[in-house]
Amino acid sequence: MRSIVLTLALLGLAFSEVAQAALPPPIAEQIAALPIDRMCSKDGASGLKFGATEHGISPIHKPGSINRDLGTEFAPFREAALGATKYSNKFFTAAFRVDLGDKDLELEAVNALALRFEEAGWILGERTLEDDGPFYDIPPEEDAVQFYSAAGVEYPGNGEGVRLLISVSLGELTVDCEHVALTKAHMQEALGQMPADTPRPKFISSQSAFGFPESDCDDPAKRELVLNRLRRGDLFAMAPGVDQITYEERLADWKIMKLEQSGKISRDEISDKIIGLLDNPESMGSIQDGLSMMEGLMDYMDTAKPGDDAGLCRAINKMLDKGAAASASVSGATGDAVTPQWRATHELLDREAARLGVSFAAQ
Repeated sequence: MRSIVLTLALLGLAFSEVAQAALPPPIAEQIAALPIDRMCSKDGASGLKFGATEHGISPIHKPGSINRDLGTEFAPFREAALGATKYSNKFFTAAFRVDLGDKDLELEAVNALALRFEEAGWILGERTLEDDGPFYDIPPEEDAVQFYSAAGVEYPGNGEGVRLLISVSLGELTVDCEHVALTKAHMQEALGQMPADTPRPKFISSQSAFGFPESDCDDPAKRELVLNRLRRGDLFAMAPGVDQITYEERLADWKIMKLEQSGKISRDEISDKIIGLLDNPESMGSIQDGLSMMEGLMDYMDTAKPGDDAGLCRAINKMLDKGAAASASVSGATGDAVTPQWRATHELLDREAARLGVSFAAQ
């Protein structure tokens, strides 16, 4: 079994250096005092139990785009980004992040946290970046240490347990806590392999559509709010009309599942029929509309200068303005598929259901 000493050496710090890591006293004291058993355990993370369905995470939001304020108890971490499985809506992951302002300092914090979790009985992962692993249990990248709550959980094992990844990611000290089996379930559901008893999705109004005046880009504090949401992968949740678009996507997935479960048509046959819709001028036009939203952001990326946060902020502003205009046609929609890119898909699925005698009625 690979030792924590070797892992830390792979991060570029000898064990003697780690033991004497030059963390500033406030951060060193905070890490020493962190309640790691409540931060991540085999049962849950950040005060939520794995598998729980009462967690405040809307199906609209992708994992990691809802943040829970931690107060001061988990300092230096201030919030946890939460995630629930796409359709069964079970809590499965929490990510703790903080920007310490210096990568060397963050690497030292990785090592200090790794030692704490090892002392608490977590099992150090055996794999390195060169090793194989499924999407739900990938090997750690550089500047990362990976643990498991029990032996036999790490791939290729199939034991029940939790994966803990301590790393420097996107310029932040990050602790990811994921229930392995539920992470796998989430990925399967995202591919349409949802539980057979999944109810017909309901329209859920989003409270997260996020717009801002371009003048915010000249205010460092307001600009940082925008860029933080971008860094956390929350750009999708910013977009106006996300509630309607997400509903239509989820409803299409559910209809495809019902057709497949009937045994009268395969998923591949359904996919071929949907791909055939690309010849539909209305569908192609709506796809082009969606791509045009990104033009401003892509133009910025082509000409971006390092550190031009204001320029990036303005590019996001223009993209969201285009999104607001594109979503105006579906404002107030509360159920029927009305956006062009989904209307044709739902009409196709409804025709197939009528032809095969499959009911899409809510159960």
